[in-house]
Amino acid sequence: MKVVINCQYGGFKLSEAAELELGWDNAYTSDRKDRTDPKLIALMEEKGASYVGGDSTDLQIIDIPEKYKFWDINDYDGYESITASETEVFRFVLPPRRKDKK
Repeated sequence: MKVVINCQYGGFKLSEAAELELGWDNAYTSDRKDRTDPKLIALMEEKGASYVGGDSTDLQIIDIPEKYKFWDINDYDGYESITASETEVFRFVLPPRRKDKK
């Protein structure tokens, strides 16, 4: 399952252009179903994070393997990560770092 998260302090936010294209009416969403929305994933893959993300964001698509039936988005000052587990006991999974970032 593909999930969009923010990998930078400041919080998940979409650009105005992305909101208009998706038909969403607010700049912030924490609902898990919105983060897995096929239209959002397709827009990220087609136009990239710099188009989709709002100011001070680093949006990334995290692909959670199918074996992980339980997952959640963690937020620390807007920097998000995914916890995922095959059982209800979570284990920590860090998002991948982009090669162009240091």
